[in-house]
Amino acid sequence: MSQAGFFGTGGGGGGGGGGTIYHVTTIDATETAIAPILVPIDSAITVYALVSGALADYSEAIWSTVTYGARRSGAGLIAIDMPASSFATDAIPNTLASARVNGNNIEITVTGQPGQIWNWSALVFHVTQSI
Repeated sequence: MSQAGFFGTGGGGGGGGGGTIYHVTTIDATETAIAPILVPIDSAITVYALVSGALADYSEAIWSTVTYGARRSGAGLIAIDMPASSFATDAIPNTLASARVNGNNIEITVTGQPGQIWNWSALVFHVTQSI
């Protein structure tokens, strides 16, 4: 996984998060984290990601948006609801982008196809509200 800053970095105290671009390559149908976002103690966060993926030879592609939120009071990060996403693809079904809680991180995730090389990029924004 690699990343590049875009429009600054995220902030707390009710601040907005700048966008960050992340990249990852998948070689199978395993859900893979492309963007980990650490959620500070005593805060709430909304994450919005624009995700683009393509088979290595560009014969199939997908675009997706993912919105996800969570809150952290003390040690536990709790998802507010299921990830909301929209997408379009000309790829095999189940090629997708989503989000999940992992420890104290929200992760934007991507899932490719068995035996295929998929290249993924995600532009991720977040807004954090904290005390």
